[in-house]
Amino acid sequence: MKQEAMKKVFKMDQMESDMIPSSGHNRYWLIPMDFLDNLGIIILVDYKGVEFPAPAHPEEELIWVLEGQLSYKHGPVVNPGEAILIIPNVPHPGKYIGKMLVFWCNPFTHTGLKPDTMNRVINSNKINQNRILKNPSGSVVKALAVTNNMSICIIEAQPGARFDDKTGHPQKEIVYVLKGQIEYDDGRVVRANEAVCNLPHIPHPGGYAGKGQIQFLEVKSPPDSRFSKILGISPGL
Repeated sequence: MKQEAMKKVFKMDQMESDMIPSSGHNRYWLIPMDFLDNLGIIILVDYKGVEFPAPAHPEEELIWVLEGQLSYKHGPVVNPGEAILIIPNVPHPGKYIGKMLVFWCNPFTHTGLKPDTMNRVINSNKINQNRILKNPSGSVVKALAVTNNMSICIIEAQPGARFDDKTGHPQKEIVYVLKGQIEYDDGRVVRANEAVCNLPHIPHPGGYAGKGQIQFLEVKSPPDSRFSKILGISPGL
């Protein structure tokens, strides 16, 4: 892991894109995998609409639809503000139009989930109560997906609240802001559609700012220990 990862705010307009040969759509490595060894973020963009073959690959991924729509040949249709979890080594062809946020994780052990998890759409407004908790800062944490290798949560907070992280946490972490602003005491300011990395056991206190609700996605590897016994996505979705 690179210590400089915690000094940077990652912005898509500062990243170069490349084209995926199999389908011709654009890919931005917002946070390259080599920054955190096994975690990264890709943004896929195509406003004309594109079909993708999506052969099996070894990575776990959670795809969050920022704009447009994502649909798979095996059935699920994912709309803005929704997500789907993709299991390693299972083909998942489909099509999309718009902008997709993809969290990638190179697993260090078996994911612990069955392929039929890929048949369900994750809606952050329909998370089971046992997957929701409140931080000391007052922010609400909703576990979207948990595997043996990572947890991905959506966190909602109010401006003016602080999070006093004095010891850090044992996981590698990526934060992607959907709404509002996060201001870390180390000087990093993260606005909507921007991301940061936080390394294990390094404190990163700060606060929330903006005029309305703050909302961000947080991926940790290994998974957040508060959710580590609740594998999969919220049942019944």
